[in-house]
Amino acid sequence: MLKCAYIFFGQVKNYTKHQYKSFVEHVADPLRVGRVETDYYLVTSNNNKFKNLKPKPGGAEGIEKEEREINPLSMCEFFNFKNILFDGLEDKNSEINKEIEKYSKMLVHNKKGCPSWALQEGGAWGSHSLESTINSLKQIYSLEYFFNFFKKIEKQERYDIYILSRCDLFHTSRLSHERIRRFYRTEKGAKTYHRNKDLIIVPSFGWWKGGCNDRFAVFNSMHSMEKYCSRYSSIKKHKEWYHAENYLLKHLESEKIKVERLCGFNFRLVRSGGEVTNLSGRRVDESLQGGTGGET
Repeated sequence: MLKCAYIFFGQVKNYTKHQYKSFVEHVADPLRVGRVETDYYLVTSNNNKFKNLKPKPGGAEGIEKEEREINPLSMCEFFNFKNILFDGLEDKNSEINKEIEKYSKMLVHNKKGCPSWALQEGGAWGSHSLESTINSLKQIYSLEYFFNFFKKIEKQERYDIYILSRCDLFHTSRLSHERIRRFYRTEKGAKTYHRNKDLIIVPSFGWWKGGCNDRFAVFNSMHSMEKYCSRYSSIKKHKEWYHAENYLLKHLESEKIKVERLCGFNFRLVRSGGEVTNLSGRRVDESLQGGTGGET
């Protein structure tokens, strides 16, 4: 029996039964079958409103904002969390929010390492680069905030596997528990096992702009998870052009952490209104709205 810490992060919006069913079918059940005992954790912000950034309808160019009411504790209806941690980002006037906005402005205007495509598009996320940078820095700050809390718990729990997952995912294919077990142990001889503590696995899709998927990751050591969760402190010390996925891969390489691809494990994003997006996360996938859609 392996012991797993499954950590949800990011802003909880309005978690739905439809979303939970996709999680049970494609993640929870495969882990249970693979004899992986799982404890669930959550780190989020205690917000009751959220602004979606989404493409304008009808194929028009540009991004529009849509504010909706959310319930940051809506996941509690479905999960028995071992711990829930609020990161403090719900206070818009807090010092950390002011700091994040200050650094976001610096990064958006920083041309160090900026690729030609970003110059042509007007930034890492085009016309909404500042807002997207702020949201991204909030996310990586929240992960670092959680890790500093979690390392005290780990001394007592002693987990074998750690999974970080955004809380707004809709799973469409099964997580391989066989792959998780192979990742945890590499046989060296008849009775000796060795864990590669400098290795993580992430989904094989979503490697945008020369980076790697930043929505889901599996670790077999606190060492590799700590490096993954240290991006906020790192970007503050070494300010440069910033794009979430691009910076993640660059940061892991600088910390000598190897990234392997987890093939055949796909998911979509869920907006605050419950709409499930397509694979890029930019448009709604009508085939997955409230049904039982799935991919093999």
